[in-house]
Amino acid sequence: MEKVAATVKLHFDGDIAAGHQIPIRVLGQSLLHMQKAIDRAYLDIKYGGVWKNARMKSEDYEISEFIAQAPQEGGYIFDFFSSIRDSARIVDRVSSAINEAKAQASLQIELIKDQAVDLKQKLESKLIKPIGFQTFFRNKNNEIIREYGDRSIAKEIDQVVAPLRQDYSGDSNLVLVLAGTSSQKFEFDRQTSNRFHQVVARRNLSKPLIYRGKLKVLDKINLRGKFENTENNKISIIHFGCIDDLLKAHPFLGTEAEMVFIGSPIIEFGSIEPNSGDVYFLNIANTDDSKDVA
Repeated sequence: MEKVAATVKLHFDGDIAAGHQIPIRVLGQSLLHMQKAIDRAYLDIKYGGVWKNARMKSEDYEISEFIAQAPQEGGYIFDFFSSIRDSARIVDRVSSAINEAKAQASLQIELIKDQAVDLKQKLESKLIKPIGFQTFFRNKNNEIIREYGDRSIAKEIDQVVAPLRQDYSGDSNLVLVLAGTSSQKFEFDRQTSNRFHQVVARRNLSKPLIYRGKLKVLDKINLRGKFENTENNKISIIHFGCIDDLLKAHPFLGTEAEMVFIGSPIIEFGSIEPNSGDVYFLNIANTDDSKDVA
């Protein structure tokens, strides 16, 4: 594949870059998460998709490296350059994820606990029936409206622009220019940074599924735990709405008994990570729930 050079530019301006200088906390956070966004984009390209907790290997660093150029005045400007084989594709992938996030309207979303209450009521009234974990992820589901990689990359960009949301930044802005096969410019100030964060942080519940797994950890303070999914041998975080729900799961902790429960995958920024994404606990499954579930 022909090498195509790519560049990334971060241009801070306003109160945050007074005197053509910038606080270490701002620069450090933005550069760290810009690199993480590049890493997630690289992994997404390398594997045809990126999963939760995916990590770079030692051999990945050299072939996904962007080099920082000397900072420039005019506010505070940082350029990064790469001529590695996939650099343009990596930058294009980051641009795509940002575009997906910025395209989403800041809709009012029902609180996740309220969604869980509604799902529980529908389950008890037999208005809905849980489906099998494998069935759900084997079939394309219209609730999974974008790849998990988009959310993974956008989440890092959200941290790049996070300093603009802080009081110490005053009236400031950041222009992010990503030049791969084409050049795109993204402008952020406090308002657009807040809006971007609302979209990326949005969470809601998918339809109820039957999960089978071994309960590994329970945290009564934070109402969450970890379980190993029997159907794919992956570890997921399980969230509980109240202590009573957590106590329903407690008898399975530290035993070899398989916990069969009804849970809803948590949709974040319109995507679900199918292998080890977070799950919201609804109830322990009974015989009727799990019968004839594929």
